[in-house]
Amino acid sequence: MKPRPTITFLFLTATAGQDTTSPSPEGLAISEEGLDLDHGNRQVASMLDSRPIMKEIAAGREITHEDIVWRWAAQRFAGLETGTPVY
Repeated sequence: MKPRPTITFLFLTATAGQDTTSPSPEGLAISEEGLDLDHGNRQVASMLDSRPIMKEIAAGREITHEDIVWRWAAQRFAGLETGTPVY
């Protein structure tokens, strides 16, 4: 019998009173210079549209472009880690 594929989700949650809309956590500021953030934002929006269960995070609300997790993903889609946009 073939093993069934598994899906692992990483859930980032905030502790009570923590601001989840700040641009970056203290000490983790990164330069967005040269990144195609429009592309990154489009990719995150597309990813969430095709995976509705991922849209909701802490307190059952939808994530937006102001949330840290959105910005983190958009920066990676824009090529922060790879040096080239990710499609």
